Amino acid sequence: MESLTQPQFIAFLFTIGVPIIALVWNQIKTNKKLVDSDKKLHDMLTAQQERYEDVVRIQQERHEEIQRTQEERHQEIMRIQERREEMLRVTLNSVEQHIQESNKDHAVLMDRTGVKS
Repeated sequence: MESLTQPQFIAFLFTIGVPIIALVWNQIKTNKKLVDSDKKLHDMLTAQQERYEDVVRIQQERHEEIQRTQEERHQEIMRIQERREEMLRVTLNSVEQHIQESNKDHAVLMDRTGVKS
């Protein structure tokens, strides 16, 4: 095997080294672009995930609000129904009492007049 002279060795290094350095440099730039692209994609996905979580949270809050509202309406309807039932009981008791008093008055009147029923 022959020995290379210093100028031949330098020429050999330039011939082989420059393309290798260029390839490495291009690979470094490509990798940096890929890293930047991955970071942008990650940021976009993170933002999308946050928006999705916000939508889910808002939907859950709305669902809970609807449930609370429905429960409040149901309770109000039940209170109204209870008040109506109580008013009907009071009215019915009053009517029954009035009928009993009318029957007593009628019986007393019949006794006084001597009319038999």
